[in-house]
Amino acid sequence: MIEQVGERVTLVNEMIIYGALRACTNLYYGGGGTSIATVAGALTLGLIRKVAKNLQANHGKPVNKVLKASQNFGTDAIAEGYTVYCHTDLEPDVRDIPNFVPTERYASGAPMQHEIGKVERFRFITSPDLPSIQDAGAAIGSTGLYSTTGANIDVYPIIVAAQDAWGQVAVRGKDALDPTFIPPGEKSKSDPLGQRGYAGTIWWKSVMIENNGWMAIVYVGSAVLS
Repeated sequence: MIEQVGERVTLVNEMIIYGALRACTNLYYGGGGTSIATVAGALTLGLIRKVAKNLQANHGKPVNKVLKASQNFGTDAIAEGYTVYCHTDLEPDVRDIPNFVPTERYASGAPMQHEIGKVERFRFITSPDLPSIQDAGAAIGSTGLYSTTGANIDVYPIIVAAQDAWGQVAVRGKDALDPTFIPPGEKSKSDPLGQRGYAGTIWWKSVMIENNGWMAIVYVGSAVLS
């Protein structure tokens, strides 16, 4: 129970952050769409470059620093750039983008946890906890994109962040987490025979977007795998 409580705290914290960042007002849509309901395309190199152009125009600083070249054969130096968070369903689409470099070809340094690689100025991190909005996009038609029901495209939010675009804080510092564990066998007024055990916690969390121009939300579909 203690282990499960600890894992759940981490997940809930991530979902709090994810929900807050989804409120970013700097939005992009795949397939030439102008809203979530009109998303009709997957992630493309052109769309990525549009986001990069906007972040640079707004003086968004790179999150990741340069990974220098090495003497190892078949490796690449990695330019400084921005961090991208997306669902694991989008990994095949990301790998199919021209100029994609997988983490195993990084010349130096170490990839971030769950990082799959980079495209130009962006380094991609995937997580199954960043879900799609089911059947929220345009009609499937001949797009070749995935849909839960087979009618409308499932839309995936992608979070792109420059340095200091957002911040988080445990509201009460080191005391933000207040766990409780009462093992079975302890007798009390509410459990006079000591038959039950309890595990749980309360905590405080705050997340804030600091500059909408230093991040972006990209809504795209995911290609159906043949």
